[in-house]
Amino acid sequence: MTTVRSRRLLTATQGGYITSAELETYLADAGRLSEFDELLSRRGQARRMAATTLTMDTILGSPLATDAVFKGTTPLNAEPCKAVVASSPAMAATASSATALDVVATNATAWALFRGSDHYPDNAAKTIAGLAAVDLYPMQILIEDATSMADIASSIFAMRAVVASTSAVAFLAPSSTSMALVAADADAIATLCTEDAAMVAVAESSAAMAEIVARSNAVAQVASNPGAIIAVSNVAAS
Repeated sequence: MTTVRSRRLLTATQGGYITSAELETYLADAGRLSEFDELLSRRGQARRMAATTLTMDTILGSPLATDAVFKGTTPLNAEPCKAVVASSPAMAATASSATALDVVATNATAWALFRGSDHYPDNAAKTIAGLAAVDLYPMQILIEDATSMADIASSIFAMRAVVASTSAVAFLAPSSTSMALVAADADAIATLCTEDAAMVAVAESSAAMAEIVARSNAVAQVASNPGAIIAVSNVAAS
């Protein structure tokens, strides 16, 4: 009965017959949540869950269901998370959910699986934006990693998320490697220069300014933006 009931729940989720709110209410029952956890621990059922965007959107719209997929992930209990990272639709859905990223990023095993997914590069920009929205520590890991930072610098969407996050800029500005990637990309440096608070942090960092001064295109971007000029001038005058 337990297995039948939880399978029916997953089937209803796959078919769009249950909303995230209804799923959340259903899983508020501890017994049913335990059944759902047990179901997702089975590889085949976990793959069913991760197979479609519709199912994943419903799952990720329920905090209890999201926790069932990611929060309890350990090296010995990782089937739901493994199913997600192996699925293109599931990875896209997870990267688009700041709530899901909040759970993933605070579980070391889940984060390692997510970051190591073959589908991660296609979802890097969404992940950056989501992590910036919830201000989580993996942002530092991504910014200080040259490969990840190259992904960020090449995406206006991701750069906008980074420069709008105080903590993200705090990791970016002191990193010569990361700032070099930003300064060398016309769109990335232009995006940075439009955010006054970010430019103050950059202007206060000798490492960041050295990378900007070393590139004529970056200097030109700073010079063409009033807010950036003021930030640099104020630091120089202090």
